[in-house]
Amino acid sequence: MSQDELRALRERVAELEQQLKAAENTIKRAKNPDPVERPTLKRVLKLVRDACMTLVRTASGWVLSLGNKQRKFRRLFDIWELLLVDDWLLSEIFPESEQPRPRSRKAAQPRLPHRNEAIAPSYQVAWWQGRVYQKAYG
Repeated sequence: MSQDELRALRERVAELEQQLKAAENTIKRAKNPDPVERPTLKRVLKLVRDACMTLVRTASGWVLSLGNKQRKFRRLFDIWELLLVDDWLLSEIFPESEQPRPRSRKAAQPRLPHRNEAIAPSYQVAWWQGRVYQKAYG
């Protein structure tokens, strides 16, 4: 390398160091270098839609879903932190252990008779009085 090339490189390094110092001073003077402290619903929804997911509000938080995978979050900020990363993995967002359990259906209860239907062949219950009356079948 010649002296001219070295001098040009040193000047370039000095120029880059000045730019770095200026950027550091700007960050030091800033009140908050992190631009988003409390993400709004609009911002989170934009990230969710860009990831082809859906977000639903529930009584105790938020449900993020993708197809049949779902995960519940208490705060929007938690969803924001997960989706803000450039290269997130699906297994990080929807771990296998946190899959919602399918709802168990209760056994069907026997159907109660209508108030005009007979309960047994020989008597009928008057539901408003709680008494049993004889009914003639003929």
